[in-house]
Amino acid sequence: GTPGGPSNSAGRSAPPVIVPVPTHTTVYQLEFPTIDPSQYSQPFHLVADSLPPPLATLTRPRARLLVAEGGRGGLGNGSFSSSRHRSPDFSQPGVAPPPISILLLHAPPLHAVLLGPPNAGKSSLLAASTRAAPRTAPYPNTTTVASLAIAPHPTFPLSLVDTPGVTVPNPDAADPAAAPAAPAKLLHTAAIPIAARARTISVVVDAAAGAASARADLRTTLLALRRGGIAVQDPRVVVVANKV
Repeated sequence: GTPGGPSNSAGRSAPPVIVPVPTHTTVYQLEFPTIDPSQYSQPFHLVADSLPPPLATLTRPRARLLVAEGGRGGLGNGSFSSSRHRSPDFSQPGVAPPPISILLLHAPPLHAVLLGPPNAGKSSLLAASTRAAPRTAPYPNTTTVASLAIAPHPTFPLSLVDTPGVTVPNPDAADPAAAPAAPAKLLHTAAIPIAARARTISVVVDAAAGAASARADLRTTLLALRRGGIAVQDPRVVVVANKV
């Protein structure tokens, strides 16, 4: 803002600072100043447990959220004039706002996540459904990080996520509580939290490998979902027979 002027003129307020963000942005207020920015440079599912409750999630276009207010302006010498002090030579200074730290995380909705064992053809399915060009090979574990792609549609484009192959340590433990030291794991990333955000969880199995292999792959992936807190009976879970 600007300072006050003569004739008891108030100073001009500073214009608001507006930070445009995309929809589905979640706003967090962090402790100041004890922040290590690198701590929050990892994927969301790896830092979610260390974050405070969010202030809000902006899901509508043009939605606004007041995150911080400006400081309080002071009082000029005219506010302290009296019959004895017509022109006081002192004033009250303004008060600056306390510093805060804001973290913005963009997590767009996921229409479908492709989940399954290595070499089930998830990347090939993603390439066939979208304009993406993921790395594919005749050997397993070519996908090491989750990748997002958009399936074009004139009115309703779909977001698809390809994930690394699911591997489950000790798959013979049908009960997740039977192997607490060996939770469901994915190669190089944790895709179960990504699947939890998706509207559809597409379990991809290799149908060309035979019925027995497909059943084993399906059992492994469903076990990973169970150990990740997603029920097999969840209506979002569908099975995709690939390579038919």
